[in-house]
Amino acid sequence: MGLILSLASAHIEVVEPESVVGRYMDRPLGIASPADYFVNALVAAAASCPCQWLWSDLLEVPELAGLMLLIPDDVCAPSCTPFAASCAASLYNMSGVLVSENFASNETATTNNPPPSQLVMQTWMEAERLAYARRVRELECIGLPGSFVSSNTSGVLLGAVNWTVRTPLPPTALEAASEATTNASYAPTINASAFPLPPSSSPSSTSTADDSLVSNVSVAWTTALGETALNVSIRHHTTEPTIDCSKYRTVPLVYAFTVPLWAAMWASWVWQTYHVGAMYAKDLHRLMTWVPIMETVHGMLSLINYLSCPWTSILSLVSATFWSIVTILKEPVILLCLLLVAKGWCITRLVLSRREVCVAGSILALLYASVSVQMSLQNAAS
Repeated sequence: MGLILSLASAHIEVVEPESVVGRYMDRPLGIASPADYFVNALVAAAASCPCQWLWSDLLEVPELAGLMLLIPDDVCAPSCTPFAASCAASLYNMSGVLVSENFASNETATTNNPPPSQLVMQTWMEAERLAYARRVRELECIGLPGSFVSSNTSGVLLGAVNWTVRTPLPPTALEAASEATTNASYAPTINASAFPLPPSSSPSSTSTADDSLVSNVSVAWTTALGETALNVSIRHHTTEPTIDCSKYRTVPLVYAFTVPLWAAMWASWVWQTYHVGAMYAKDLHRLMTWVPIMETVHGMLSLINYLSCPWTSILSLVSATFWSIVTILKEPVILLCLLLVAKGWCITRLVLSRREVCVAGSILALLYASVSVQMSLQNAAS
């Protein structure tokens, strides 16, 4: 029963391979439009920083269309943002992204190779970040569904399958990214005079070795046809779950009928115990008064609780809280009375042995714990 409504729910679930099947903790990227989504797809692993794909002219890649992109640790420089990476994935018609929390922690994964100076590196990062932002605005991207995952989860997913098929990145994409970053370095907000870039790192003067390296850069790795692939589902719901109150339509009628009966039994028991038979009443009789009291209070709260469905107001949630408390306490109280009657307390003997008291207490504690667990699981499931 949905007494405690969650404001948002999100998780990723690995469907395949069997060795890593299960649910994993995540945090939504919060860039998808619409905000509520469910995506199930095979996964490709990013082999280079997706932000460098933004200038790619090779976008019709059937091998990547519809796949979900996993961006592992240290693939990108700090200048790359999750939204820019998602934008690049959307250019290849991918369906979602899984972003490791440390995906942008590699300061050497830039579009160029500036001199090893902290000032130069920071300036280049600023220029690179501005270039990516400009390109995203030009492309008018819409964020893909996606989640942040921990480094451990990213590592588990990355090691779950064999990545054997490489999708190459056109060399022109890296050249265009480097040129756009160089142009962005002359923006008024960036101190371009902090470096200038030497000829060895200029995009127009790369060496033969650099050309070979660029030509081997990949967009992503996928699994070969016929091999076990990584299959992942991601979902996110920002709206409150709807509760079907129709199944509780007749429940209030039951309590409307039983509450007066329990109240009458309570009044009758109190009258007989404390007035008519006060001279002969034992402690057991007085203890048994709690049974109709608990049933009457529980019945009244149940009547109010089920009439309050779908529990959207503050008062309905307060009444549901008290209903839960009384529901948990009611069963142990009734069982205590039954145990004392079964032991013959105040009937055939006035005192119970210590062993009997310990056993009865243990049974009550176990019952209380089981009812509490059942109530918590019932609320979580609903």
